[in-house]
Amino acid sequence: MNTIFKMKSTFITLILILLTCGCAIQSKNTAEKDINSPINNNAERDTKASPVKRYPPSYPSEAARQGIEGWVQLMFDIDKQGYTKNINVIKSKPVGTFEQSAIDSLKRWEYQPKVVHGEAIYQQEQTIQLDFTLDKNEVFNPSSSTRHSYSPRPANKYQKITDIDVYNGVKQGFELYTEGKLKQALETATNIQATTPFEQAYVDRIIGNFYAELGRMEQAIYYLNEASKVQLLTDVSHGATTRLLADLNYHQGHYQAALDSYHDWINFTGNQDPRVLARITSAALKLRRN
Repeated sequence: MNTIFKMKSTFITLILILLTCGCAIQSKNTAEKDINSPINNNAERDTKASPVKRYPPSYPSEAARQGIEGWVQLMFDIDKQGYTKNINVIKSKPVGTFEQSAIDSLKRWEYQPKVVHGEAIYQQEQTIQLDFTLDKNEVFNPSSSTRHSYSPRPANKYQKITDIDVYNGVKQGFELYTEGKLKQALETATNIQATTPFEQAYVDRIIGNFYAELGRMEQAIYYLNEASKVQLLTDVSHGATTRLLADLNYHQGHYQAALDSYHDWINFTGNQDPRVLARITSAALKLRRN
């Protein structure tokens, strides 16, 4: 519960930012390698696309137990929004070991959209290699296995509340919250009808925080996960949401989910808080004992 109270002041500050300037009403009318060259010498395919958000692949437990290392080469497209599509394995070593983990990782990556003549374009047949290497001390030295490559996301013009009813609902919920009427605040928030994906993520985050303060942790985890998985919140909000989600999962004994969220938080923020690294170690040890 200490984690929740520590998050409370940050949550209030972020809501205030929303209601003053950060999300003001807007009119609705207004460890990898580049392998392009080794796989295909066609220079037209070598666009050197640069990811702005990366997730390290999870290491298959059986391969880790056997000390197996390897790599996977993938071909994929990048759509106009910067998301990866049509991921296919080109080559892997050893075959049948790391492919699915590599695909699952790359599905979550985000790239800076490529703009030509003022318009984002669809990029085809990008290639990359993901390496799988073991650190003998990785469980007991989480800083060696928790790699990150933080890049701030570009400003997103869609990170605004555009609907007056949604704005008023958020404002009313916050006012009830500051008056100590937490149950009424939660009821108000759950009745908000979001009109955009960003609004929905923002409302889900508010609901998750309210549930957490009421001690209803499983409901809080559900809504915080909904808010974070779409990756539409502002950098500050997304980082805070991911961290709280990780802490709640840890305290509820959902250790694999906690590990995933802690790694997401480190990758997104570039922060290696010693307390987080300690919890990563603890969660990993608890999973090994089960």
